[in-house]
Amino acid sequence: MELMPRSTTRALSRDSGELPNLLPAQLNLLDWIPDGVVVSDTRGTIVFANLSVERMTGYRRDELVDSSIELLVPERFRNVHRRHRARYNSSHSGPRHMGGAEHDFMVRRKDGREIAADIALGPVDTSDGSLVVSVIRDMTERKELESALQQRALHDPLTGLPNRILFFDRLKQALFSARRERKQVALVMLDLDGFKEVNDVHGHAVGDAFLKELGVRLGAGLRGTDTVARIGGDEFGWVLQQVAGQAAVERMVRKRIRALEQPVQADRTQIAVAVSAGISLYPRDGKDLDTLMRHADAAMYTAKREGRGLAFFPTRTRR
Repeated sequence: MELMPRSTTRALSRDSGELPNLLPAQLNLLDWIPDGVVVSDTRGTIVFANLSVERMTGYRRDELVDSSIELLVPERFRNVHRRHRARYNSSHSGPRHMGGAEHDFMVRRKDGREIAADIALGPVDTSDGSLVVSVIRDMTERKELESALQQRALHDPLTGLPNRILFFDRLKQALFSARRERKQVALVMLDLDGFKEVNDVHGHAVGDAFLKELGVRLGAGLRGTDTVARIGGDEFGWVLQQVAGQAAVERMVRKRIRALEQPVQADRTQIAVAVSAGISLYPRDGKDLDTLMRHADAAMYTAKREGRGLAFFPTRTRR
């Protein structure tokens, strides 16, 4: 029974002196390892790759052997990779770790796509010189899971908008930047008037579909620096950075309110609600998050009480 594919044996025989007294049967054990294993010389030439590298990169083993290790390095990183490889070889470093949870290291596939990888490097001394063994772990599934968990932790599951945790973090960042750059920030709190009746009359499934559509409308056309979030229930928040003043904010908010108040088609039912907005401005109405939130909420309740319109703190309701 053949312990190793003939192509691999032929590939290894070209540089058999490079590998430290390993028999094909011993090298064949590396094909059982789920992680990719690449052995390269000090010039960066690949002398061995296991089957997992084939599955991971799309390259056949005979395409990799005798090729430069840079074949697996994205082009934009190759100059940096050369410098790091030269430094690693000259310093006779021991085992080294690259990538992982804190730092992304990318491996280039044959089709040009890139995968996030966790890479462990280790030197192997032979009679003909030194080799570097790279053990490569595909981190794609882990990264996708981490991204999904982060999305779930920081975004509203119904609308996909940022949740209150992410919203308050973005607001803190906006205030920090505004303080440093001496700019204005507007905090807008939006509330749907009569949404409880939508749920009571049409059911929660229709109410959820309604909220999803409003989430789309709220997120449409936002500036890159702005953040809109679902704070909870039928309440939404909006942070506008680097605003020119109250008049400019009022124009933007009124435009968004008009879009939100257009009827929504949900389960063959047209539904429309009025929207109340309360607005506070940094630094005029407060210089910290809690004060601005308190003042924006007060303005919103004033708007609801006096006609379901738009109100700035501390001015009267506007419609």
